Amino acid sequence: MASTPGDRMWGAEFAGEDVAMLRVPTAALADGVQTVNTAAYVDLPEPTGNGYAFQNRFVGDHLLYGKGSSWGEGTRGDASLQVFGIRDRGGAQSIALPHGVDRIEPMGDAAVVVGTDGTDLHFTSIDLRHEPEVAGEFVQPSAAQGETRSHGFFFKPSGEGDGTLGLPIRGSGAPGYEQLVNGSAQVLFLDVHDLDFRKLGALASDPNTPQDDRCTVSCVDWYGNARPIFYKGRVFALLGYELVEADISRGRVRETDRTNLLGALSGGRGGIVWKDL
Repeated sequence: MASTPGDRMWGAEFAGEDVAMLRVPTAALADGVQTVNTAAYVDLPEPTGNGYAFQNRFVGDHLLYGKGSSWGEGTRGDASLQVFGIRDRGGAQSIALPHGVDRIEPMGDAAVVVGTDGTDLHFTSIDLRHEPEVAGEFVQPSAAQGETRSHGFFFKPSGEGDGTLGLPIRGSGAPGYEQLVNGSAQVLFLDVHDLDFRKLGALASDPNTPQDDRCTVSCVDWYGNARPIFYKGRVFALLGYELVEADISRGRVRETDRTNLLGALSGGRGGIVWKDL
């Protein structure tokens, strides 16, 4: 992006004009004094949408990018996802979306775009095997991402176009920066089959559980404090100081145990057996 405020904190994500992709052969990387010829830049079309945050992700041989919301209020209105084939350098294909582009993640050889329309949270899968196209959609009403940083999302594949994904969510309407001081309410789990989505359910935090550690460790966790965890066949949701274990069977996620890490650190005991992890 040619007109961003630079690489200072939160600056690089502001969407501007004149989008380009730079391709540099690894052989050209040496002692840092080389210059790049302008021919190495590939001009790309600017994405449409009301969002201010520029999101981009390489998935296989494709570059996907678009505009959405991040730390501010959730944007309203339609947006476009741009998909550029890296190897053939063909023109970027524009895919219209009913939501902003707030997150782009790989799902095997495909991608999922997550974003808000200002009220609801949308999941849109993009099939990249041939001509890029929308393959599936899911809408979680009255919700927004609870964690916008990269560590909040996880996809566990089980076959081509199949798997399970998890993402922290919270109620819609609050600005994104509130995730720095308020934890996520739930971790939402979706079943993915042939790149389409089906809701498995969510694991929620306990609003009555103490969360204040008086900043003994940190007041703000830069890597986020909520995420799904898939570990050796087990399923967990980390929600602040709470670790919730669940079982996914018969098409739904069901809580089986939980513990509070803050209580455990202060001498309390939780339900999950730590030696098993």
